[in-house]
Amino acid sequence: MTKHMFPMNALRSGEFYESDLFLDRKFLLRQGHRVTPALLIKLKKLGAKELGTRLESLAERMRKRLLVLTQEVRGQLANMRDSLLDEFGVKELLPHDLQEKAISVSAACFADAADGRLDDFGNLWQMAEEIAEVVRYSGGEVLKPLDVPEPEVYYSHHSVNVAAMMVGVMSDISDSVGRIQVAMGCLMHDLGTSQVPKEILFRKGPVSEKEFGIIKEHIDFGKRLLMECGEIHENVKGMVIGHHEKFNGTGYPDGLSGADIPYLSRWFSCCDVYDALTTSRAHQERIAPPIALELIGQCVGSQFDPDCAKGLVERLGVYPVGSYLLLKDERIALVTKNYPLKAYDRPEVGIIDMSSGKPVPKEKVRLNSKDDVVDTLDI
Repeated sequence: MTKHMFPMNALRSGEFYESDLFLDRKFLLRQGHRVTPALLIKLKKLGAKELGTRLESLAERMRKRLLVLTQEVRGQLANMRDSLLDEFGVKELLPHDLQEKAISVSAACFADAADGRLDDFGNLWQMAEEIAEVVRYSGGEVLKPLDVPEPEVYYSHHSVNVAAMMVGVMSDISDSVGRIQVAMGCLMHDLGTSQVPKEILFRKGPVSEKEFGIIKEHIDFGKRLLMECGEIHENVKGMVIGHHEKFNGTGYPDGLSGADIPYLSRWFSCCDVYDALTTSRAHQERIAPPIALELIGQCVGSQFDPDCAKGLVERLGVYPVGSYLLLKDERIALVTKNYPLKAYDRPEVGIIDMSSGKPVPKEKVRLNSKDDVVDTLDI
């Protein structure tokens, strides 16, 4: 039977279609089965451009869908995200000047760690204090990512991002010392990677079992650095040593499971993966925040603590601030505010007017129902 073609990027996570879908004449998805984030990522990696269906009306509907959002518009929206957030009055979780300062201190510590020492420990602790204080009281909503042009600088950026994020979502830690320990654990968690050979650590393709064993040794390197720092609180140690443990016991270094994994390590695991998925770097395009949360949700009970994964969604929102959405009336919206622990699937959004050919911020509205959202735009 003739297959009618439509662009692959018209496919939407979470949708069901009334006809089987095909890729290069091979069966891809059965009628009525849900499109998952994992399937979309797989298609992107395969470089798929078009999909086929036996139903002409479905192909036509999918082609029309893309008229709303051309590649040019996607590029404009991606480039203008920060300025649009500013125009909608969204505060930063961590101001850029402090973010850059923290990354500089973190990078110096990674350079020291590569030589097996940590001369800037005092500066790192001071940075943890500043991050904990600013994030707690800034009233910020979004962490604007800085460019990560080279693989070698990714870990210092990532450590700072995750520190700000963890302090932001761990609202149940009320004392300042506890928040500083959280930030410090995040800043220190990957310092051991500085002693993993770069040709293994930054390889774009898969690594061998032997090479993965070498990568896992970064936990041991991290332990040694902790020993050189003198008396370190157990909260910090737990995050450095336990951030690759998995809820079902298949992680490393100790194969801990469930509640045997330190509480902060279980929380950190979710935040760590979320930031890694939503950050662009040399060999990986960023994934839209709502899709990253869906991927984390698919690993609940195996990799992640169900309560921590659920808590992350409740605090960030189903659609985190800075996410682009396509509404059911075909308007494009940018998430500007969430309502943690309450209506976390009904954010406030800023409407983007595209009638002039470029994004123009208009009014802000509160979504009344999760059904107001047709799709998350992977931008």
